[in-house]
Amino acid sequence: MAANRRSVPSTHRAHRVEAALADLIPVPRTSSHASLPGSMSRVVDAIGARALWRDGITGRGVSVAVIDTGFAAVPALTGVGKVRAMVDLTHEGVNVDTRNVDTFGHGTHMAGIIAGRDAGAGSDAVCGDRFSGVAPEASLVSVKVGGGDGIVRPQDVIRGIEWVVAHRRELGIRVLSLSYSHDAFEGERLDPVVAAVERAWAAGIVVVVAAGNRGATSPGLSAPAVSPMVIAVGAAAPGSLGQWTAEASTSAGSDRRMPDLSAPGKSIVSLRSPGSYADREHPEGYVDQFRFKGTGSSQAAAVVAGAVALVLDACPDLGPDDVKALLVRSARPLDTLTAAQTGAGLLDVRAAVARARTSVAAADKAGTWTGSTWTGSTWTGSTWTGSTWTGSTWTGSTWTGSTWT
Repeated sequence: MAANRRSVPSTHRAHRVEAALADLIPVPRTSSHASLPGSMSRVVDAIGARALWRDGITGRGVSVAVIDTGFAAVPALTGVGKVRAMVDLTHEGVNVDTRNVDTFGHGTHMAGIIAGRDAGAGSDAVCGDRFSGVAPEASLVSVKVGGGDGIVRPQDVIRGIEWVVAHRRELGIRVLSLSYSHDAFEGERLDPVVAAVERAWAAGIVVVVAAGNRGATSPGLSAPAVSPMVIAVGAAAPGSLGQWTAEASTSAGSDRRMPDLSAPGKSIVSLRSPGSYADREHPEGYVDQFRFKGTGSSQAAAVVAGAVALVLDACPDLGPDDVKALLVRSARPLDTLTAAQTGAGLLDVRAAVARARTSVAAADKAGTWTGSTWTGSTWTGSTWTGSTWTGSTWTGSTWTGSTWT
């Protein structure tokens, strides 16, 4: 592994977070978050997660590492065993008042989507205003690489990925959520962040990244979404008559690499980090005391990260290539005119789990199951491009979602 390690050139500058964490549609402060179009209650129904909860598949036993801006100590993230570990790689880590704390507001929003859970929230439904993320019984690991100033250094992202790989076994980390992106420094094959995510994938961690928020005229996906050894996710928005389409801000891929698939990413209501940059500068995102609204591929990537935790709860022997193949092949097609932004279609985690169970059962019956059914000559994790799918970043210039891009 040492031979594959690549240093970060000293010319790499840090990237500033864009100020677009929430879209600009005000929400009445008296609204029930569960009734909003982008509520997690509606998201879990759209992707088929609630049906899995009723079958006892809730993400239990799976840890998701979130490389982002840290977590706020809000009720939905402070349950017993919810956050297994926290590490702060930023300049804020030297101060006890800011160490591991989400002073920007992005990481808390992502964590809530993935696995947040209010006390008393049922596993089969979101009760009233009680909040549940996609995988409500999954655990979380916070790796803070961005502070309240919006600065994210590629060096720290790489350090964060390496920390996750080093601690994956002791913390049970099976999934890595990374809503970060930048233009490839020296071409994608020499980019050190791409190299880092590919090492994580090779170590058995499913890496989920945001496709980016540069819109339909984007020249293509940025790093690390350009790597075939990640699941690159675009944001989808609900359309008329129950149809889904690409969210306008989602980056478009190229013939070489497009998003792998899409997930709900429009006006998603997740957890608020009180007093954070987003909270102060984007009052239009306020929903209530505990909730905040954001749009972008970051939110969509978090939805997929939670879905991966559900798949691994149901079928723990699957590897990263297997999971990616299942999600892509089970996605529901969207408007073909937006394929460059939407990839294979909308996430359907219920269908992915059903497909996995059918394949495992068939392989067991034939006596051929190896835990890597889809890793043949055409799906190697290092050369498969979907055919054309891929994603993008922490959009903007580095944070995706609605602005870790």
